Amino acid sequence: MLYGESKTGKTTLLTSALAAAYTGQAFLGGRCAVGTVGIVEEMHHGWLKRWLSKLGVPESAAIDFLPPVPPDQLRDYVTAEAPDLLIVDTTVALTAYVAAKGALGVENDATAMRSLVDKALRPLGCAVLMIHHASKDGKSYRGSSDLVASIDMGIAFRGEGDTRSLTYKGRWPQQDVTLTYSPGEGYRLQGDSEYSLHERRVMAAVSVTPGLSQYRIWKEVGGGKAQTYDAINSLTARGRLVVEDGGLQEAVQ
Repeated sequence: MLYGESKTGKTTLLTSALAAAYTGQAFLGGRCAVGTVGIVEEMHHGWLKRWLSKLGVPESAAIDFLPPVPPDQLRDYVTAEAPDLLIVDTTVALTAYVAAKGALGVENDATAMRSLVDKALRPLGCAVLMIHHASKDGKSYRGSSDLVASIDMGIAFRGEGDTRSLTYKGRWPQQDVTLTYSPGEGYRLQGDSEYSLHERRVMAAVSVTPGLSQYRIWKEVGGGKAQTYDAINSLTARGRLVVEDGGLQEAVQ
């Protein structure tokens, strides 16, 4: 569950990740897996689809855009289409169907929120990413404490201006990071500006598959062979990559 205050850029982060997956670019120092994605979108009129198109995601990409639907219809969709990832943007888009109350009432109802995760989403059999709103103080998620007890990881998304932080709490170990944002470059890890796009692609390839040879890295990232080899040499000289057992590994930072 990714949560943050309204207008901090949660959906922008999400669309940037999807665009990176489908265009093959590195995203926040790593590679995004490509698969079938279903998005339950709170925003209507095809806004997300247009945003992704501007970021280079082709019309043929395996992304389904779904209106808010009751959990039984969501199960029918997952059964029929078998998406690898289901994105709920935002949780409020589904809560109205969990109990016969207003969305805010449902969020603060422990039974309803546990039902949403444990009975409506977890049994679907695919990865689920919930986009959620922060509380009024911006320091925690909105709604019942039973919500975070049911999810695998909570990701707090905070910040203002051109800086954001991602902090993690959950079952999977993950290092907290600081991001910077610019309209031209999108979200990047703070400090990544010293590396070219091709160098970041090389680092992403080695991060995903340690031990690759120079040739295999070139086949992974594409572009010119000389450009890739120059990037590898530069990263090795700066201590970002090391050669171990005949293959390239990330240096311990």
